[in-house]
Amino acid sequence: MKFKITFVKTLAICMIFICHSCSLDKEIIDPSKIIEIPIVFHVLHDGTQVGVGKNIVTSRISQQVANLNTHYLNARIQFRLASIDENGNKLSEPGINRLRIPYSSKNSIFDYQKDPIIKDLIWDPNDYLNVVLVDVASYANGGAFSPFPSAPPRSNLTSFLKGTQSDEANDYIDNRCILINYKTLRGDVDQSLWNVADLPHEIGHYFGLLHNFGYKCIEDADWCDDTYNYNINENNNARNEIKVLCNGQTKDADNIMDYLSVRQIRTMRFTTCQNNYMRKCLSLCFILRNLNKSMK
Repeated sequence: MKFKITFVKTLAICMIFICHSCSLDKEIIDPSKIIEIPIVFHVLHDGTQVGVGKNIVTSRISQQVANLNTHYLNARIQFRLASIDENGNKLSEPGINRLRIPYSSKNSIFDYQKDPIIKDLIWDPNDYLNVVLVDVASYANGGAFSPFPSAPPRSNLTSFLKGTQSDEANDYIDNRCILINYKTLRGDVDQSLWNVADLPHEIGHYFGLLHNFGYKCIEDADWCDDTYNYNINENNNARNEIKVLCNGQTKDADNIMDYLSVRQIRTMRFTTCQNNYMRKCLSLCFILRNLNKSMK
């Protein structure tokens, strides 16, 4: 979740994935229904036993799912470890696909974004939320990354809110999965809490949420009127704990889609608008509207 200044030049990359490949004439999920999402963690390792090196222990993955369910409870979205693989076979470890694959560490999380190895190993994103554990040399070069649900033309970014159709043809751009540094998930970096924050943040992106900040002040830049907005350039590249907002006020940051300190992670949350927006995208957005019905 927390990046160095290199994030500045990568935001443009992120933006081309913004997902609003949706139309409002499709069925909306019953607001009272709890949406269950099957999740699978692809653990890439070099042959070590479980619990050693990249081959992280099962309990750590179970803890991650429990943490997700805590932070997504108010959105009535819950995650469950997938019970069967893509071929219909029962998984010996629910939600875990351990793969012995010889690969070397990359300098940045973004180097995996178009890696053909990743593309070949993920399971059908219509049926699974894929999380791939990768090896990044430095946490400063990215702890995790997620694409947005689709990539319509830049001019169509507001189509979701306007209720008009946008092009769904390019939805499978690059690798449709969440990438996370295995060291983050294992708890190597700021063991107290950083491993708690990255995955909820990246899944927020996968479900259509933007950061609550930008490179200039735009009212409701993230399409939510109950989040605080600020200019990243006036806040030490989002590193300041106390943000100077676009309205001139200050805010002790607490939003999951913000960049937070270890202290602030303890109280991080989604707003009502963000919760509703994710549910809407799970109901309407290309791929996600199939994922919410998966029985895997």
